[in-house]
Amino acid sequence: MKLEEISLAHMIPFISMIGDYKENDPEALPSLFPNQRHWDAAEFRKFVFQAEKDRLDWKPGPNRVSYTRYVLLDDDGSIAGHALLRFPLDDRTSVDGGNVRFATPPSKRGGMNEAHTLNKMLFEAVRAGLARILVTCYDEGDDVRKQAIEMNRGELENTVPSLKEPGRTVRRYWIRFR
Repeated sequence: MKLEEISLAHMIPFISMIGDYKENDPEALPSLFPNQRHWDAAEFRKFVFQAEKDRLDWKPGPNRVSYTRYVLLDDDGSIAGHALLRFPLDDRTSVDGGNVRFATPPSKRGGMNEAHTLNKMLFEAVRAGLARILVTCYDEGDDVRKQAIEMNRGELENTVPSLKEPGRTVRRYWIRFR
């Protein structure tokens, strides 16, 4: 498995992954990709160009946040996971979201893809100069994500009310690098 920053080279597997979400988990799409209504070649190109603009290198500067999008490619070239690295945190992302947000397409769930995606992201966080990262998940219903975080040395700091989804609680984990 190989982690790469999203690029135009990933168009076909990415659009295929979106089809997987639409068919098998359509409720997840708006939270994973807000602002995207339909996916075709033109929409994907816009998404990649925006991703390039959002990546502010390793020192984003005051009042700016760097966002870098990644895909985890399976041996056959399909997307086994995707992730977002963002820093620094703000008031909202320090509760809901954290530094790394990762997901696995529906057809790739049930194995170790969640844990592999997060594990590969740890290397990117170190490359970005972070000493630790915050990873969050909902307290209820995110068992696979909780397991992936704990398998990657996530230390539970606390559980807090969600800002994005009132009525839900968020588990906040820190992963430290030594």
